Amino acid sequence: TAIPIVSWSGVGPDMSMMLYHNSANAVSGYSIADVVGFDLGPGWSISYSDHIRFDAYPNPNVATVVDADGTQDVFTRVSGSWWEAPQGVHDILTETSPGTWRVYHRNQSYHEFAISSSGLFARLRSIADAVGNSSTVGFAPNSSMSTVTGAGRPINLVLSAGKLVSFEDPKDVPTEESIDDREWKLEYDTNGRIHRIIDPIGFYNRVQYVGPTGRI
Repeated sequence: TAIPIVSWSGVGPDMSMMLYHNSANAVSGYSIADVVGFDLGPGWSISYSDHIRFDAYPNPNVATVVDADGTQDVFTRVSGSWWEAPQGVHDILTETSPGTWRVYHRNQSYHEFAISSSGLFARLRSIADAVGNSSTVGFAPNSSMSTVTGAGRPINLVLSAGKLVSFEDPKDVPTEESIDDREWKLEYDTNGRIHRIIDPIGFYNRVQYVGPTGRI
C-alpha cells in the first residue's frame, strides 16, 4: 500500500514523499527504526528509507538492496567492488570508496549510500539524475532522518518520543490569503501504528488494521 504525502518537481530528481505499508513485513514485525531513527509501526516505511544490508562488514559477500517500499534485491560479490544483480534486475551495485556505495540504474541515474556506524547497513544519502543533479537526505546528530531536499527544496521531518509526527515545508510563508502552514501530521494508535494522516487543511486518511496480523 502506498500513500502519497507531498511531491513537487524542479531541477533534478522530483521530490516525492510517500508512506508505504508492506503486509508481509507487518506480519513479521519488521521495522525500519534502525535505519531512519524513528518507528512508524510494523510494516511501515517511508520514502528515502532505502538501504543496503550486508551479510558481514567490512568484507561482505552478499548485499541486499532494500527499496523504500520494502522491495528487496540480493546482490552477490563477483570480484573486488563489483556485484552481480539477481536475474531480471539491471541495476549495478558498486562500492565507489570505502563505506560509500552506489546503485546505478539503466537511465544512468544512481542512488548513493553511506555505511552506518554499526556497519550492518548503508543508508541512502542522495539520488542523482543522469547529469548530476541530486536530492539529498540529511540526518540529525542522533542518526535520525531529519530532512530531505529534492528539486531544490527541503522538507523537514519532525519527531516526538521516537515517532515521526509531521512533515514541514520550511519555505512556506503563511499570508492573510493562505493560512496553510504546509504541515502534514501523523497520529498513532495505542499499538504504535500509524492511524491517521492529516493534510495541511485538515483532511485525513484513516488507517484500519485487520485483526492481530497488522494488515491494512
